[in-house]
Amino acid sequence: MEKRYTTWLAIASAMLSISWQPSIIGQNYGSAVFLLCLVCISIKVYIGQKLELILFLIALLFPLYVSFSYFVGNSSIPILDNIKGLLTLICGMLAFMIGINGAGRTLLKTFIWIMFIISAAGIFTVIIRFGSFLAGNFDFYIDTDGYGSPNGFLLPAALFYGQSYYFNELNLTLPRFVGGFREPGLMQAFGFTALLCVQTFYRGGKAILMQCVLGLASLLTLSTAAFVNFPIVLILLALQTRFGIKIRIVIVFLFTVMAVAFATYTYSLSSVGLSAKLDGESGQDRTNAIRDAERTFNSHPFFGSVIANDSNLESSVSGSLLIVYSRYGFLGMLFLFSPFAYLCLRRGFLPKFILLSPLIITAITSQPLFNTVPVLFLLFTVATIERPSI
Repeated sequence: MEKRYTTWLAIASAMLSISWQPSIIGQNYGSAVFLLCLVCISIKVYIGQKLELILFLIALLFPLYVSFSYFVGNSSIPILDNIKGLLTLICGMLAFMIGINGAGRTLLKTFIWIMFIISAAGIFTVIIRFGSFLAGNFDFYIDTDGYGSPNGFLLPAALFYGQSYYFNELNLTLPRFVGGFREPGLMQAFGFTALLCVQTFYRGGKAILMQCVLGLASLLTLSTAAFVNFPIVLILLALQTRFGIKIRIVIVFLFTVMAVAFATYTYSLSSVGLSAKLDGESGQDRTNAIRDAERTFNSHPFFGSVIANDSNLESSVSGSLLIVYSRYGFLGMLFLFSPFAYLCLRRGFLPKFILLSPLIITAITSQPLFNTVPVLFLLFTVATIERPSI
């Protein structure tokens, strides 16, 4: 009875961890998620579950430095908002880190099933409402806090981004699937990560079905990052096979050919192709990020621009590592990667780390993901599973 009780508690903490920003639930209802996390933490403490204190403190180095930087740099961000952001991150981390030892597989399996259900519901909706999907006739709209265009909801269970993409090749405008997240690029990052984690628990037809659903839903986001990650995921899937070495070489070769062909075809595809992305506003944004990083390197490389109260930067909104460096310097980068470095000292962590490659690639190039509860949840949870999948 006690084991079942702790299992359900682990499932609840996993659901809460994934609900934080960048999910749309955390974006719109962060206060409710915060209160539920407090309840979860209280129950775990009451039944005597333990916290891995060293890892928790190491993970806090970067968010503490961020808060310190904004405080010292006299940022326009109010102090109360700064403290609120720090407390929410601490609360979200405690909700899954208390009792994480021994519950890692349950936590990761819950994440996979959450992503699978979201993906399957989205694909099913597109199939039975295909006409409405193509026409962009949504049943109602959901506002996302901090975003201008509301997301469209198609019954029974599919949420689409407020901005659709027009494809010259098809003379067609297609909605972009966001699942449970605030942007399509985030959905593909978590979807592909769940796809790679499937074989940690499942084999055979069940694993193939789940991977196909997760992969298709990730591509339905029509995100450039999805079209960059997909070839990489194909190759990693080939490496996950458990056949003999000769058969594995053949499979890896075939999947690599498929990946190269896919990447070549989609490179110049309108709206989502990497070429179009680099030539448009997104490419300009990344150019601004490079200029910001260069200015920071020349002016205040160690502490970053925030703590120096230097607001004379380009208008980049990218969440890439360049922006992290521009704002917080080498010291911030050191703190940011300290949990990764600590986990790398553990035996067998690096093969597991490959499972997070879609998430890491997206975080490095475009999305502000590194200092979020869901990413820390996946990082620490994957580190606790008994065996690697690659």
